[in-house]
Amino acid sequence: MMNLISCLAVGFGGALGAMARYVLSSFIGMHGILIVNIFGCFIVGALVTFIALKTSIHQTMSLFLFVGVLGGFTTFSAFSIEAMAFIDTHRYMAAAAYIFASVGGGLTAFICGRFLVKTIL
Repeated sequence: MMNLISCLAVGFGGALGAMARYVLSSFIGMHGILIVNIFGCFIVGALVTFIALKTSIHQTMSLFLFVGVLGGFTTFSAFSIEAMAFIDTHRYMAAAAYIFASVGGGLTAFICGRFLVKTIL
């Protein structure tokens, strides 16, 4: 059920995640969003698996972490802008490679994060 505390948890977490995405992608430079998205997917895979296997967290904390922080961190809105920049400049192969690397890399990173946690635990 949505309430003020849940909304604040998502909003505060989203702000933190978005700021972290901005700082990290700015620090990395070229292809920073791609690297952030793949890294974020790895973290989500590992964290979801850890929580499912070893602990439980309060719903508000779950909203803060997954919808807020990690949702703000790995948003694909910036991905869409970068992909469209390739398309707008008629660099269709670069756009296809970027899209494939983002989606395939994100799924692969999620699977690796999940595998890592299951192996360790």
